[in-house]
Amino acid sequence: MGFIKSRIENFMLASKILHDLQEQTKALPEHLVNINQNTPTNRADVIIIGSGITAAAVARSVLLESRRLGVSRRVVVLESRTLCSGATGRSGGQIQGSPHEQFDDLRRSVGFAHAASIIRFQISQIQELAKLCAAEKWDIADFREVETVDFYLTDEERDAAFEKAKTAKRYVPELAFRMWHGEDARRYFGGNRNIRGAVSYLAATISPFRFVSCVWKSLLSQYPFFLYMKTNATVVSVQTPVSKDHGYEVITTHETFKCDHVVHATNAFAGELIPGLRGKLTGILGTMTALRPSGRFPNVNGRRSWVVSYGHGYDTATERPTTGRRSGDIIDDSRLEPLQLAHLHGILPALFAFYRAEELDGWRTKRMWSGVMGMTGDLLPFVGRLDTSLTYRSPGVYYDNLQTVQPSEWISAGYCGKGMAWAWLCGTSVGIRIAGTENEDAPPYPGRPAGPLRHWLPHGLEPTLERLEKADLGNLVHRFF
Repeated sequence: MGFIKSRIENFMLASKILHDLQEQTKALPEHLVNINQNTPTNRADVIIIGSGITAAAVARSVLLESRRLGVSRRVVVLESRTLCSGATGRSGGQIQGSPHEQFDDLRRSVGFAHAASIIRFQISQIQELAKLCAAEKWDIADFREVETVDFYLTDEERDAAFEKAKTAKRYVPELAFRMWHGEDARRYFGGNRNIRGAVSYLAATISPFRFVSCVWKSLLSQYPFFLYMKTNATVVSVQTPVSKDHGYEVITTHETFKCDHVVHATNAFAGELIPGLRGKLTGILGTMTALRPSGRFPNVNGRRSWVVSYGHGYDTATERPTTGRRSGDIIDDSRLEPLQLAHLHGILPALFAFYRAEELDGWRTKRMWSGVMGMTGDLLPFVGRLDTSLTYRSPGVYYDNLQTVQPSEWISAGYCGKGMAWAWLCGTSVGIRIAGTENEDAPPYPGRPAGPLRHWLPHGLEPTLERLEKADLGNLVHRFF
């Protein structure tokens, strides 16, 4: 009887969770996908190009900081396709994968102390996203803290990973690693003899499209007269005007907007409007698949994610919970690489199947899609104000009601395949700088750490001319080949 009662209680709980998620899904307005709001005039304070997680973070911090200061700023968001249809909408949503591997890469290029500050920044992004989703009750965003396990397929790579984890722990004590040799890893995590060892740690996952949709919906309801969004509005050029009452003219396929600040939040595509970043920022096509595993795959109801590391590459996998699924989260692209698909179809069966025909036949591919990752020549994102020598545009200072206005272009892009670990707080930092509050000892709010920017944003992300001289894309040849 106890067994039956337990099963009934579990069924009722699952039904309630599913019902709650369905209600929140209905609360996401369908018109957001192709939103096209009419603006009162063609004048804005800030134009944001892009509508993914970076753009949402910039808009939110500009609007929140402006309200805190008692200042009114109009923000217009321009998206060339549908809402959140770029890299954010195609991401698997894993936050901070393989911090020990990343620390090892970073310490070689920027030193131990700077590498530690970057890892701490990514840990704080997990914390801020958790606070934000909890405060706003965005359960539909599917933010989850998960146990992440990195599998290694050779004894040499396993032993090297153990040393990297120990070194990272010394410089970032907040990291908590467990190291597993082959037999222990296979027994605890499942899998076959191809798994020679593992490193596990706490990380997080999120549904990027749902999360960003929640942010935009919330901002539109809070700031109906200060935030306007237009999808299917491709920006064809940014120009400096002859007139002295605004800094830029942003020309789209349909209309022209005047503004003082332009934010480039288009990741790999930022170089199309910023000539000086060509050769420093490029796109690499990544491929994703949604798989239905066989019966032997360990079902932990969304509480675990995986990384398979080998040589210079890796694959990531995230399990969705068995309740609360929603179709339509993934924004498909039209181009797929056959070799990448062949690899992704086989990597998990190669580790979790035991070479029986019925197990291999149990794996099914449900969906395939691709996305373009923004890669920089030094494998760090470009975050901050753009020098006029990079944009080839030099707006002059002008005066508005006796106040000096310094128009600027800004960027937060080039996350090198780790956008979920970088984008939210990087975009938030850009919005804070546009609002002019970067040096204030500001109080925290969900999604934004306390204190001045320098206390939580790693240095060295600004796209300075000195940095760009060393960030040639040719560096990636030595990194990956």
